[in-house]
Amino acid sequence: MDLMYLSGTIPRFFSKNGMEYPKDSVEEDPFGELFFGGEVRIHTEDSREAKWWAVAVYDVDQAYGGPEEGGWWYDIGHLVCHAMVRFFTDLEEAKEYQKSLREWADANDYRVVGFTETMPVRHYPKTKPIYC
Repeated sequence: MDLMYLSGTIPRFFSKNGMEYPKDSVEEDPFGELFFGGEVRIHTEDSREAKWWAVAVYDVDQAYGGPEEGGWWYDIGHLVCHAMVRFFTDLEEAKEYQKSLREWADANDYRVVGFTETMPVRHYPKTKPIYC
């Protein structure tokens, strides 16, 4: 489930015993790979309307994950252009701003990332992925 993007809704998270988790207490990478550890599931039908959005620009690269299956790589990113980080209370304005940055970001090998009710992260992923 992709959570670090511009969306009009926020899914709710629940543990196996039915307790609700705040969205930001669930560890995730910026492109939605949730690391559940078997403890959390998402109920998208119980989503609520989002109230604010953020857009940021990242320098992206690849990092070596390990030798398994002949070797594998994963995306890493670091926040750049702090002056370009913007916050919005209107989803359409956030989408327009994100779109306006894409050509410049592509030309500079950067990635424009949208966040729904989440502060832009300084870098991603938070922890190195593990080969399963």
